[in-house]
Amino acid sequence: MEIKQVTIELNEDTIRKLEEKALKAGKNWESLAADLIKTGLGDTPGQPVALSMPGVAMLKETSEPILPVSRETGSGPGLTRDTSMPMTGPATPDFPPERLRRKAELENKMRELALVIETADEADKEKYGMQYAILAAELDALI
Repeated sequence: MEIKQVTIELNEDTIRKLEEKALKAGKNWESLAADLIKTGLGDTPGQPVALSMPGVAMLKETSEPILPVSRETGSGPGLTRDTSMPMTGPATPDFPPERLRRKAELENKMRELALVIETADEADKEKYGMQYAILAAELDALI
């Protein structure tokens, strides 16, 4: 993989915030900025969504029971009840390719906006937050 150097112009307040976060993380601010950009572009597979999109709860595609479920009463932890319905995880609908593509586009835009919101001036955060909310509503309507 080839590494290229880029120049990004940021205002002093954004750089100050970046330096403070880098100091707390024990990194230099250049590497933290590179990590933020890399995270925003989604180059790190398996990264938890909650870290890249603060304030947004996303459901996992797989579900696992927290406690083991037993069909026999008294043999498992907690109170159990025998039901005739099988316990299954959430249904995962099959979306057409164009909806999946639009979903991926919306998620990428939301990651980018999360980065912008994190480093934006206080005056601009509301504007970017509204854009983020609109994208989240569109994504919710799509699903």
